[in-house]
Amino acid sequence: MPVISTLTEKVLVIAVVALMLLGACLAGYEKLQAQKAQITQLQAENQQEKANTAAALSAASAVAAALNTHTEVAAAGKQHYATSTASLASAAAANPSTVTVVPEAVWSAIYGSTPNAQ
Repeated sequence: MPVISTLTEKVLVIAVVALMLLGACLAGYEKLQAQKAQITQLQAENQQEKANTAAALSAASAVAAALNTHTEVAAAGKQHYATSTASLASAAAANPSTVTVVPEAVWSAIYGSTPNAQ
């Protein structure tokens, strides 16, 4: 095993070791910076996904509310049609002399559909 004898050799060995340590520290620092950038990017993507999910849930809620309203309106329309038809039938039964044929255009304007469509 060679022995380092001169001061110049000792300084060179210390300088080489110091450069190796500095290189290792620099590589570690660059790796940490790359990980930091990756974490920042993932956090931004996570925030975007949260916003997209919130928007999708809001849209789904609006669609569900619209479907519920449509169902309620359709049920109310059927009930109105049934009530109107029953009222007209009872009026015609009570006073048959006043029964006239209602033109389809008038029926549609009042009830929204023809009697055959229900």
